[in-house]
Amino acid sequence: MTSGSENIGRVGEVDLWLLHLDLPDPELSQRWSDLSTAERERADQLSRPEVRRRFIAARSGLRRVLASYLSVPPRSLEFFKGPQGKPALPGGPQFNLSHSDDLALCAVAHGRQVGIDLERLRRIPERDDIARQWFREEEREAYHAESASRDSAFLRLWTRREAYLKAIGTGLAGLETSSAIDPERWEVHELRPFDGYVGALVVERILGS
Repeated sequence: MTSGSENIGRVGEVDLWLLHLDLPDPELSQRWSDLSTAERERADQLSRPEVRRRFIAARSGLRRVLASYLSVPPRSLEFFKGPQGKPALPGGPQFNLSHSDDLALCAVAHGRQVGIDLERLRRIPERDDIARQWFREEEREAYHAESASRDSAFLRLWTRREAYLKAIGTGLAGLETSSAIDPERWEVHELRPFDGYVGALVVERILGS
């Protein structure tokens, strides 16, 4: 365990870490030294104090988690972006990060691509329009079949889709052109990491597993 984060177990051969982003000032000051020059510059460009603080906590938290696997200082990690912009760590595990309000989830996998998404449960006024425009037919059917809590149903489906897009490396840029999730290639896990939040994990299957 690193300060501000906790390992909450393994799902589908993937380690899950919960990061707390609302940190006290002394802790946040220590986290500043974990960041790269580019990350510090980006933090300085964020005008809203709350957004800036959570950015520092999320980026340093990710670095501390990954550094614990490699037994190196967090600031020594050098990330690069793949062909479609997905962050990667040379010589390290595959990973993905998602944050919502004061929490973040980090997924760490070995030898397989992974994507994760986290959303705080809340009212989504535009949910029907988004579902109509972006959900696939089977997703729309599942969404409209849920009558008890449409907001929760929408977010559960949305996190699945976004986690998949992050796993394949396109992010939301691939929302319009992405295919259905192939169950022979990808495992999909619904997550309930904390009260008031929903999430999804999508991880690549290993051939023959």
